[in-house]
Amino acid sequence: MIGKILNVCKNKNKNLTEDEVKSSLKILIPDTISHDDFKKSIYLMVRELYNFDNKKYKIIMHIAEKAKNEIDKDVFLMNYTDLKSELRLWI
Repeated sequence: MIGKILNVCKNKNKNLTEDEVKSSLKILIPDTISHDDFKKSIYLMVRELYNFDNKKYKIIMHIAEKAKNEIDKDVFLMNYTDLKSELRLWI
């Protein structure tokens, strides 16, 4: 769903602001998620945050990259849990 929001905004040539991305993540981040859904939604939002300020969101992007590249489901879920915790601190 988050990925669809990004695509709709990009198709309408509307750039999301940093606050809009953060608000969307606060509202839409689920407790559990599949690896494919993560890559299509949460990862894209984290990448948008990183594009706004690569120093501020460096650790969040690093954790998201680890989760995105992880093959093992259990390790992916651990990385995703770490990402959610880190996002709570920054947004």
